[in-house]
Amino acid sequence: MRAGIEARGVGISTPSTTVLSDISLTLAPHRIHGLVGRNGSGKSSLLSVLGGLCRPTRGRVLLDGLPVLEHESALRRICLVGPSSEQFSYSATVASTLAFAASLRPDWDHDYARALVARFRLPLERPLRHLSGGTRAAVSAVVGLASRAPVTLFDECQVGMDTSVREIFFDEILADTMARPRTVVIAASLAEEIGALCDEMVILDQGHVVLQESTDFLRLRGLRVTGAVEAVDRFAAELLVLDEHVLGRTKTATVYGRPPDEVLAGARAEGIDLGPIDLQELFLHLTREPRRW
Repeated sequence: MRAGIEARGVGISTPSTTVLSDISLTLAPHRIHGLVGRNGSGKSSLLSVLGGLCRPTRGRVLLDGLPVLEHESALRRICLVGPSSEQFSYSATVASTLAFAASLRPDWDHDYARALVARFRLPLERPLRHLSGGTRAAVSAVVGLASRAPVTLFDECQVGMDTSVREIFFDEILADTMARPRTVVIAASLAEEIGALCDEMVILDQGHVVLQESTDFLRLRGLRVTGAVEAVDRFAAELLVLDEHVLGRTKTATVYGRPPDEVLAGARAEGIDLGPIDLQELFLHLTREPRRW
């Protein structure tokens, strides 16, 4: 089976707080999905629901059409790991932590786990409590990768890793999913951090899905438009204006949308400067308050 996962009307709320609100999305199989949101946006809560660790107040999660919380066979095909190994005992050694994880994962790859331990330079006999946060994050990364779970969810495992370790982690995700396709979700607070890694981005804000698009599509949709005020206003009239500044007779607007090529060519001929914006800037505009769309 190809292991596509779907949330239908998922919500988490208490009498005083709404954590997730009516989230419906489909994560296509055999792709790397980025889940991006500011701190407190609901990323960890959504991953906990997708991973079957949290029962939503309403809605449900399906794996290949099977409700995850009602089918053990579906639940065992999902692996969720976080940056600080909260699911493991801090008194356990790295070796015993990996052995425990292997006992829970039917598709665990012992050879791959050993190769990852060597590549991340993990001290097998040291307890987790004696490791730095970045090294504990690497242990979680090994668990997620070596699980070979058809659906693997990484809840900001890269947090705390130094640059070289983070690059190893991202390299392994790319290489392994190409060699043995699976469905991966990786959460991050910085869109640009995982932009080169992901096929698709899901932007979450205040418990809502703001946007779900392919990463390549998003890179084309954000534009910075600079020119005469009247010309920029005409160009942006049918687009979503995320930000704008006027200095004298010159206006700069940040817009979301992709006009046809002939419209872009006409704008340039009119003296309008068109430039891309990076994923992080687009993410910040789309999730700022007050939201403009």
